Formats: sequence, structure tokens, C-alpha cells
Amino acid sequence: MESIISVIEENPNRENIMKVWKDYTTEDAIVVTEKAVKVIKPETINSCWRKLCPDVVHDFTGFMTEPIKEIMKETGCGKTGGE
Repeated sequence: MESIISVIEENPNRENIMKVWKDYTTEDAIVVTEKAVKVIKPETINSCWRKLCPDVVHDFTGFMTEPIKEIMKETGCGKTGGE
């Protein structure tokens, strides 16, 4: 997201903003989501779900750690075009 904001700040005209958003890929969204998920503390997940699903929540310790780039390669998500 930082790259989108910096490009828009450099040249805030409508055409530039539309180009930046059109160039934003599924891969970009996945990388941003990965970064956001990594900063969520396990305690937060436990607190959020404990009242809704007390039988299921048992001291969640973190999200899967398989590298996101490997998953994207396997699913073909990192390919350009047709996203």
C-alpha cells in the first residue's frame, strides 16, 4: 500500500490514480494481507473467538508459517495477466 500512496502523492491526477489501481495485482493484495496477518497477536485471535466458539478455541498459537511465495507459485497466483 505504501507504493500506491507514494505514487498518488507524487502525481495526484485521475489518470495516474487509475493506472496505479489497475496495476495492483492479486499478488500485491496477498502480500499486503500476509503482512497484516503477521502483526495480529495470537492472544487477539483467542480473545475474539473464545466467546463465539469456546469449544474450538484452545490457546491459538499462530497462523500457518508456510511461505506465502511458495503457495502463490503452487496456485499460479503470481502470474501476470488474467488476475
